[in-house]
Amino acid sequence: VCVLPFVAVCTYATVKYTAEMTQGNFRFSHPFNFLFSRWRKQRYYYGLVFVVRQFTLSFIPSVAEMWQWSLLVQLPVLGCSLALWGGFLMMHWPWRFGVANVADASVTMIFVAFACVAAALQKPADLSVVAR
Repeated sequence: VCVLPFVAVCTYATVKYTAEMTQGNFRFSHPFNFLFSRWRKQRYYYGLVFVVRQFTLSFIPSVAEMWQWSLLVQLPVLGCSLALWGGFLMMHWPWRFGVANVADASVTMIFVAFACVAAALQKPADLSVVAR
């Protein structure tokens, strides 16, 4: 819940970014340098995508605990979420340096593989459908 104001400010900064830059207000980007400096200029919005991705990935275990999902459900949901974000990354290639794009995509796909393997290695006692 405390993260939502941060996401809202990041959304505001991303929406206002192009208007402020075309007006020559470069001071606008200084407080939000962490959002815009790592990405290619055409992909300035990816800072917000990155923040939302991290928020989503950290939110999955909380939702799983709240709804009492077993690991058999939680791990595939995490893997599918990572695969979707990884696909978005590979479609847009947002990082400023090519090696960073390759590294991010590789690590994301390794995490997807770990989530799939971990789900497959669950003990038969853990196979209760959704609830514990």
